[in-house]
Amino acid sequence: MPDDHLVTIETKLSFQEDLLDELNSIIIRQQKEIDSLKHELLLLQKKITIINIVTPRPTSSTYSLSIISFKNGLIFGKINKVIM
Repeated sequence: MPDDHLVTIETKLSFQEDLLDELNSIIIRQQKEIDSLKHELLLLQKKITIINIVTPRPTSSTYSLSIISFKNGLIFGKINKVIM
């Protein structure tokens, strides 16, 4: 009986070690994905900044939003062009 108990504990420990190795692999893979996504985000932010610098913006008009009503969780509004 005591040997059976020891075998059961060793078996459980072995499965836990395998699971821990698998989880560590998953964490490493996910961290690589996070790092890659951060890099892509930085590149996109730089591109947007360049586009905002290079692209002329119209200064003659802006837009405003007038909320007309709120029903059943929906907002109804109107977009108005404001000419300056």
